[in-house]
Amino acid sequence: MVSVMCRDFCKETQKATPNYSAIVSGVMCNEMKNIYSLAKDVKKIAAIQEATLNTDKYGVSTNHGLFGSNEWWNSISSGSLETRTVEGEISRVYMTGHNDFPQFDIDSDGVVTSWIREGKEKLYLKGSQIKLEYVLTKNRFDHTESPTIINVYVSK
Repeated sequence: MVSVMCRDFCKETQKATPNYSAIVSGVMCNEMKNIYSLAKDVKKIAAIQEATLNTDKYGVSTNHGLFGSNEWWNSISSGSLETRTVEGEISRVYMTGHNDFPQFDIDSDGVVTSWIREGKEKLYLKGSQIKLEYVLTKNRFDHTESPTIINVYVSK
C-alpha cells in the first residue's frame, strides 16, 4: 500500500478531527497530528493584543475583530477572514538571524515557502509531510499583509 499526502484524495475526510486515518481507493491517508494551534497560544495572542491596543507603532488591524478574540475567530469560521493552506514536505529545517530564529521550508509540488517554526521546534523534521493553515493579517499602520499561522499538522 502506498502512503501519500491526504490532499491528493481525502478532501471529505479532512472535515474530521485532525488525527484521522482513512483508506480511499486502496491508498492510505497519512495520519496527521496537530503540533501547533494559535488558539492555544495564549502568550502570542496576548502579546499581539497588547501591541494592538497599547502601542503607537505595532499591532494588527481590527477589521475582523481584535486579534484572537471571539469576533476574530468567528471571522475565520465564516470565511470573512480567509484561511489559506500550504501542504507538502518539510524540505529544510534551519535557524536564521543570529542563529536564534527557527524556520523551516515547505516544498509543495516544487514551490518552496519559508515559515517560522511555531510550538515545539523539535517536531519539525525534514521529510515529514505537513499541512499549515494561515490567515493574512494586516499591519494597522502601513496595511502590509503578513501570514499568521493558525494550525500546523505533521505526519506521525
